[in-house]
Amino acid sequence: MILGLFVFMFSQGIFANINLSTMELMSATGNLGDIPSDFSLTYGNGPQIIFLDYNVIRTTGKPSIRLEPHTSLDVNVAREVDGTWYTVNPGDHIVAKCWMRVLTDSSTLGYPQCGARIGIDFYGYVNGVFSHLPADAFWHNYYGGDFSQMYVRDSNGGAWQQKTIDVIVPATATDSAGNVGTVTMFVMWLQGSPWIEHSTASTVWFADAELWINPYEVTPTPTPTVTPTTTPTSTPTATASPTATPTYNPSATPTPTPTYNPYSSPTPTQTPSSPMSSNFRILGLGPVLFMSIVMILVGSLALLSSFFVSKKK
Repeated sequence: MILGLFVFMFSQGIFANINLSTMELMSATGNLGDIPSDFSLTYGNGPQIIFLDYNVIRTTGKPSIRLEPHTSLDVNVAREVDGTWYTVNPGDHIVAKCWMRVLTDSSTLGYPQCGARIGIDFYGYVNGVFSHLPADAFWHNYYGGDFSQMYVRDSNGGAWQQKTIDVIVPATATDSAGNVGTVTMFVMWLQGSPWIEHSTASTVWFADAELWINPYEVTPTPTPTVTPTTTPTSTPTATASPTATPTYNPSATPTPTPTYNPYSSPTPTQTPSSPMSSNFRILGLGPVLFMSIVMILVGSLALLSSFFVSKKK
């Protein structure tokens, strides 16, 4: 399949602005146009005219891409730097940006279409064949027929100047023969002009590139608003009536409070004994002996009484 695609591109004469070494399917998240990670620094084999530049930069710590004029020794006849390939769907929103620095002016070959520019190439299927879709009518409408708007052409003293492409992916686009295809992929590229070998061609630089797919579809999560908490009004606590302090009387004997125990047997109340019964108990005498003694004493008194009566007679 890859070989077929390779042969097809040569047959269509479009291989000059395609670098298959960078063809890679990736998800569209974040900035997809970072320099240098999202661009290929080689184009074909042999001598190169694409270099990272750490001296001519726009942002501290971030290199630029320096693109030299095309020569008879390199194969980069398109004089371009290819980005990474990405899949898209019709209706997707693409925003591509880049800052450029040029040394060209009105004396440069091809002016005003010279200096440096950025672009987007669509790809898709035409009758089942994967094809380049130049979409001439689409881009003609986008630029209003004035393609010089694509370029940073005047040096302006070497100032950095930015260009932006902001488009919605069309449902269909045409190939070089006018056949209609469905867009499924695209690639961002950077290019210097004139791209042919010429004395007026000069070095150009690209910096702080950006590529976004549907960059505005993610809605930032709003910071939740904290509702102030209302401090509840406290209900006054009823004031308790002071408890009277009991007066201590040292002469009063406190009455013990009996403790009720449902499981204890009641203690019987004892009746105090008479002194006599106490004495008899102390002497060890029982009631039978007591009655016997009483009867003896009564009998004795009866005998004595009868004796004295008989004496008087």
